[in-house]
Amino acid sequence: MNSKYLLGEKFQHSIKILILLSFFLNAFPHVNTIRDIAFYLASCGFLIFSFKKKIKIRYISPILIPMILLLVWAIVTTVTAYEVGDSLDSLFSHLIRYVILLLITVNILDSPPKMEWLLGTFILSTLIFCFGAVIYFYFFQSKPLSVRLGFPSMAHNIICFGTNLAAIFAFYFLRSADRKAIKVFMLGSILIFIATTVLTQSRGGILALTGSFVFIFFLEKKYNQILIFLLAVGVLIMFLPVKKRFSTNQLVVHHRLGAIHYYLEVFKDHPITGIGLAIDIFKNEKIYESQNYFERIPEKFRDFHTVLPHSMFLSILVRMGAVGLAIYFYILAIYFYIGMRIYIYEDKNNYKKFSVVLMGGMVMFLIGGMFEPVFIHYLDTIFFSLLAMNVVLWWSSPKASMRRIKASCRDSGTL
Repeated sequence: MNSKYLLGEKFQHSIKILILLSFFLNAFPHVNTIRDIAFYLASCGFLIFSFKKKIKIRYISPILIPMILLLVWAIVTTVTAYEVGDSLDSLFSHLIRYVILLLITVNILDSPPKMEWLLGTFILSTLIFCFGAVIYFYFFQSKPLSVRLGFPSMAHNIICFGTNLAAIFAFYFLRSADRKAIKVFMLGSILIFIATTVLTQSRGGILALTGSFVFIFFLEKKYNQILIFLLAVGVLIMFLPVKKRFSTNQLVVHHRLGAIHYYLEVFKDHPITGIGLAIDIFKNEKIYESQNYFERIPEKFRDFHTVLPHSMFLSILVRMGAVGLAIYFYILAIYFYIGMRIYIYEDKNNYKKFSVVLMGGMVMFLIGGMFEPVFIHYLDTIFFSLLAMNVVLWWSSPKASMRRIKASCRDSGTL
């Protein structure tokens, strides 16, 4: 075997370990420095070895055009932003950084077996977090079960994104694994992840979990399992303190509606480019708690203190304007287009299962994102890892490969 090829394999293996370590540490809020070191080492190694042609970069895919549009528009909204400095910081730390992560993941974890390493890494890290969080919160801190599981460094409504996605990934292994021990482990893990989500008492998290599994079971035509799952979730809600969270809370609804009215008025003043990419909207005195906007919303909603837009879509609309939101919808449309094409036309059952799981994972993220702004590093990593795995599945699928050959792209790179 060619020594240059072997050397390239070793380089890719080293980068794979570093990038998987970065994903593993993403679940833990107090190890950001170690996680960043692993990511930047992987990034530097990837760029150096790619420049020396020891790793072949692949970049062509259906998601290439919308990602370029997103980057271009993010630069435009940064230039026109209220706070250019903060927007520049967000441009790098919340977009360019994760586009690099997408590029590395696609080229290093470039096949379904390698992607299963990523799924396993995510499951293991989330499982360790769940054990540590529950034991520390309810035993060491002696909190009653009626108190919502959450920490200043990892809020309850953020925890459930990770536990829900880990439950979906564990479900993939539960169906596809041959060994009984693995199936038992994955079933136990799913129960732990669901229990942790319920302990957060996050209504959005529970709805996201339910919606994603209903979506998965519907595509697999297991309609009886939809009813069983809904019944199980309903029983949990009825017999645990979380049931109080689903009773009507007029104050919370009032504040959420007030925030929606408030930020829609902000959007009306900046409909095309938005106010800028900066994540920390509340630092902008022209936007946050501005009397000008309070006076423009219905009077009954004026008695609340403004909060961040509690929706990823509203946040994008305010920060990047209607064009930015349209680009995000374009990316999501391509994501589900890839998933459905593989689900409908692919002959191999494991590819179908993978596509269903990835689509279910994005359904979970979007339902949760309807109630949260999501633009934090923990969730950025989750979102772009889902994009990366979807692209890898596209290029690994035999049906996709045939379409690529027919499109005369076999001599091009792939993303």
